[in-house]
Parts: sequence; C-alpha cells; structure tokens
Amino acid sequence: MSKGEVIDLHPPLPGLPLSVHIEFRSGGMGKLKRSEPSTRVEATHAQIITVTSAGKEIKEEVELSVVDEYLRKVGEFQGRVAEKRVEHDGRREVTDAHLARRAEVKASFSSPCVRCGVACERGDDRNVVVGGGPDSEMRTSAASGFVSMPTVTYVEYVCPVCGSVEWFRRNHLEHPPPGG
Repeated sequence: MSKGEVIDLHPPLPGLPLSVHIEFRSGGMGKLKRSEPSTRVEATHAQIITVTSAGKEIKEEVELSVVDEYLRKVGEFQGRVAEKRVEHDGRREVTDAHLARRAEVKASFSSPCVRCGVACERGDDRNVVVGGGPDSEMRTSAASGFVSMPTVTYVEYVCPVCGSVEWFRRNHLEHPPPGG
C-alpha cells in the first residue's frame, strides 16, 4: 500500500475553524480495527481533524461521501469570500477618492456661523445615544447586567456671538482639540 494522501485546508473555511486536515484511510477491519493511511482512490473512509477557533482539536472518522460534500461546501464558501473581497476592493477605491477629497476639505476647513458670519470655536465632543424602534441594537453586559445603546461622537463648534451650534461626525476630519 502506498503512502497516505492528505488534504490540508486553511481559512476561510465554513464554520470558521483555524484549519482542517483530511487524511484518507483504508482498512479498519478485524479485531483491532486499525486503519492505515492510503491514497484517495484506495480509501474506504477518511479521518478529519478540525482545529476550532478556540484551538480545540476534533477528530472524526467519516465516509468518503462526507469528505466530497465538505470539499464542495469549502469551494462554494471560498468562492463567496473571494467575491466579497473583490466587492470590498471596489469600495476601497471609492474610499481612496473620499480620503483625497477629505484632505482638500481639511486644508480649507473653517466653520463660520450661518447667522453671524463669525468663525465658530471648537467646543466639546458630544456622545449621542443612537436609538431606534423596538428592533434597535441594544447590548446587555453579561458581567454587570447593564443595558447599553450604541453612541456616536460628534465634534461641536459654537458661535461665540450668538451661541449657535454646529456638529460634525468625529473621525472624518482631524478637528483641533477642545479649546484649541
């Protein structure tokens, strides 16, 4: 009998394991029920060793049809992941264009009051709770049991004459620190 055939699979994989090792085996009959490594053609079954994302190793003996079905699913899954990467790369090109435009805006940024025309002064950052209907994203801490809602941070600019306030979403432009 020839040396055994193996297939080593690495992410991305369905179920998100760290790795999957498939070893083709034959035999396993008789009193000791020992199987030996074999080629895929000669195999009667396979041993699949999966390393989970937690690092746990799971071994299972399966029929060859299970291996074929799993390999088909891996191919489909990796195909979908590849499509998403292409889609993401397309969005990255748009993001690069936005970053270039953002640099232009930042270079000429000023925030005059729409009522007075006076340059607004940098105020504080404001964390605003983002709420919605009954399906809004609420999180409960397992440790403390507290319920929290997502927040968005805004940079505040205040007119020193009339007190008018204007907010900008944080992390889009590098605003000076409060009081700066």
